[in-house]
Amino acid sequence: LTIVNAGSFHSGPLTLKVTNHSEAPVDLTLAYRKEYPWTSAAQIASTQSFRDLFSTELISTDETFSIRNLVIVFTDIKGSTALYERLGDSDAYFLVKEHFKILTQRVRKHNGAVVKTIGDAVMATFMVSADAIEALFDMQQAFDEFNAREQTRDDIIIKVGAHRGPCIAVTSNDRLDYFGRTVNIAARVQGLSSGQDIVFTKSFYDEPPVQEIVDSNAWQARHFQAALRGIEDRLDIVHLRPRASR
Repeated sequence: LTIVNAGSFHSGPLTLKVTNHSEAPVDLTLAYRKEYPWTSAAQIASTQSFRDLFSTELISTDETFSIRNLVIVFTDIKGSTALYERLGDSDAYFLVKEHFKILTQRVRKHNGAVVKTIGDAVMATFMVSADAIEALFDMQQAFDEFNAREQTRDDIIIKVGAHRGPCIAVTSNDRLDYFGRTVNIAARVQGLSSGQDIVFTKSFYDEPPVQEIVDSNAWQARHFQAALRGIEDRLDIVHLRPRASR
């Protein structure tokens, strides 16, 4: 068997011609390298299934790894302290628990991951901006449906904020967590929300699919600048509210 001009080949179909120059039959075995799909550590860490199934698979507490671009989302229940005062611990916690369940379902549905809960607040991550904005709309729709269906004395109203940028992943309190300026900004942006709305930075809004998805949902966008506590520069913010009363 003679191979002529061995080396790199162009992409697309190739024809292999084999000639047996001997007088006896010969066996021919072809071996090839199979290309396996790959994923990054950042993508794995932002997958809810990984966090559910491999929660103990952590990086060393002495190590960190940098993530170039990640969507950080924070949510919180509007008036949660007053909710406990009005309903009492047991009834209020039932609503809070249902709220966690709804958020986790929506985050998972749109390929994100819940990182942690902080009191009544939730921190979640998404690798893809389109997934994140779809999840934010879906969350608000889900709570509209829950409130209409359950007709409890008190509706669950959530405040939502998001930002996208670089951060670092670390192990904190036996859990894979994220830290950095992007996380801080996302948390502060959520503080600008008044409930039944969506607030995020313009840098997130400028991601190509985000603006298209916002326009398709027919929510009213208000653009403004805000000074966020602990953040040096004023940031461009986008505040979304539904055009019709909800």
